[in-house]
Formats: sequence, structure tokens, C-alpha cells
Amino acid sequence: FHIPLGLDLKAFLRQPLKEPKTHGPLVFACLGSGIERKNHKMTIEAFAKALGNNENAHLFINCRWSEPEVRDEIIAEINRHRCNNIHYTEICLKQDAYLKFFQSVD
Repeated sequence: FHIPLGLDLKAFLRQPLKEPKTHGPLVFACLGSGIERKNHKMTIEAFAKALGNNENAHLFINCRWSEPEVRDEIIAEINRHRCNNIHYTEICLKQDAYLKFFQSVD
């Protein structure tokens, strides 16, 4: 499963709006292919600069597929900033798992 540029949003739009979070960590996410134009490095830099290694904020980066050199760059950038709250995975999520992942993000 992958989300093409033309996206059927019906399942996403049927979900209720989330209530504002009053406790627990803020969860940010970046989902997409691991290709240069997605600029994961800038996302990691911005998150690290703004929130550092704050245990009350997490960034989850999931690439359904990555070019090997981009994957290496993402991992190196996470390690360079020494942020234990930036998490990288490379999993092609099925539609139901993708929706569930979106529901976990603030």
C-alpha cells in the first residue's frame, strides 16, 4: 500500500477531530518516500533546534521506501543531533495502519 499523489481522503475525513492534548508528549510525524526532495534532513534539523532531546516531544519519520544514500543521511542526521526522541522506520504501511499512525500524531 502506498499513498499516491491523488489521495482518497474519505477514511481520514471520517475521523473525529482530536481534543487538545493536556498531558503527555507531543508527537510529530513525517511520512513519505525516502528521497532527496522530501528534505528529511531539514525536518530533523528544525525539530532538533526547536525541541532538542525533549522527552515531551517526539518526531517519527517513516519512509515506505528509501534510496540507500538518503536513508544513510537521515540516520546520520539523527545521530549528529543526538536526539533520542527522533525515531526512524522504513515500513510500507497498509491503509489501516497508515490511518492508525495518523491518529497517533498531534
